[in-house]
Amino acid sequence: MLGPWFAVLCWNNNPRKILGDEAFAKWKALGARFVALRPQTQLHWPGHDDPDVVVGGDRTGGLKAWFDVHPESVVFLRPDRCIAGACIAQLSPELSASLLDALTLIPVGGDVDSGNGSVLYVPQPAPESSGAVAGPA
Repeated sequence: MLGPWFAVLCWNNNPRKILGDEAFAKWKALGARFVALRPQTQLHWPGHDDPDVVVGGDRTGGLKAWFDVHPESVVFLRPDRCIAGACIAQLSPELSASLLDALTLIPVGGDVDSGNGSVLYVPQPAPESSGAVAGPA
């Protein structure tokens, strides 16, 4: 259902409505998947007509159990399925903006050699020798 992309999961909410149209469009441009998670009993409720949002049902109650012990109802997943951020629905526009800012720190390439451009190169110090030498004793 999610694929190997960013995903925005919302418990009992429509991601488009809580993110707002502008943020929703930015996440969509990144290839994000949007999922409105519902308890199984609410899966077939009418009124869902957003083609960009998949409605997912919780057959076993495992998702509800997770959301019951966490105050967050919105989860932003990275493509590797680690949680990039989570919040209550009211704070999702702010968290979304912070995550989008972090994802667009480098809007275009740059010139590493001259130090110009949007790419920041930070040289790392060479590892220090521990002074130990391996060899026959």
